[in-house]
Amino acid sequence: MSTMKTTRDVKGVGLSIPRPDGPEKVTGRVPYVADIKPRGMLHAKLLRSPHAHARIVRIDTSRAKALPGVRAVITAKDIPQLKKKAPTRAHAVLAIDRVVFVGQPVAAVAADELAIAEEALDLITVEYQILPSAVDPLASMQPGAPPVAEAGTEADTSEALAHSAVALAKSDTGPAKAVNVSQQARVQRGDVAKGFAESDLVIENTYRVPMVHQGYLEPHAVLAEWDTNGLLTLWASTQGSFNTRSEVADVLEIPENTIKVIPVECGGGFGGKIRALCEPITAVLARVTKRPVRYVMTRREELEAGMPA
Repeated sequence: MSTMKTTRDVKGVGLSIPRPDGPEKVTGRVPYVADIKPRGMLHAKLLRSPHAHARIVRIDTSRAKALPGVRAVITAKDIPQLKKKAPTRAHAVLAIDRVVFVGQPVAAVAADELAIAEEALDLITVEYQILPSAVDPLASMQPGAPPVAEAGTEADTSEALAHSAVALAKSDTGPAKAVNVSQQARVQRGDVAKGFAESDLVIENTYRVPMVHQGYLEPHAVLAEWDTNGLLTLWASTQGSFNTRSEVADVLEIPENTIKVIPVECGGGFGGKIRALCEPITAVLARVTKRPVRYVMTRREELEAGMPA
């Protein structure tokens, strides 16, 4: 007869605790999105903007469409339900008439092979009219700075509300916000003036840090497939299955109960994969081609167009 150990008998300090998922990962048995390949699957690639701010004058996809093995080449005009004023990168599926960040997608390709999809991108011609861009955070908050987003774009506050300091803050009733300030709040705790007055030493300085990326090993990846009943299944490297489902439903204007998100083994995320990113456009390509489509972002795409901390 075995005896049950109490918490007093169990000690973990100084012990090497085996990871239950360790053996499958180190032996390569764990399947990631990039390992899933259903019959008839197509590969997706996105043509991204090299400019921080520019108006799209013209897009010519004729040569890419003529390339053997290419099954679909789409731009924003092929997705009428896209919102012109996209509040998040998930909603910025394809740029409609202008781009507002380096790496913003302007065209998407689905092809039989990854190499064919990559070649097709080189055959797409985009004519841009370069516009003034806001690249310095401090300068961008000054009057007269080039606007990052179009006037009237709804500010997305979900990321800020997820952090306690901002979530507990009071709405700012001060001066009107600058054009590039999407949200502002004030946090007040204790008597700051009294604290400074009673301090033996006060150090004042300005600290500047660069934007950082979470640096997860596996990039964003998704496999999308529609069935004959119009139901969409997404196999995704995600930390937020329900967030992904909600945002894809909002972007494509379809009911949430027609979307099934299957979270595949996630090769790191650290907050960078909580929301949808490449799922909407991959779903569109799958719907257009009527075949499963897989899209795996490159490391450069992650750094340019991902969702850094």
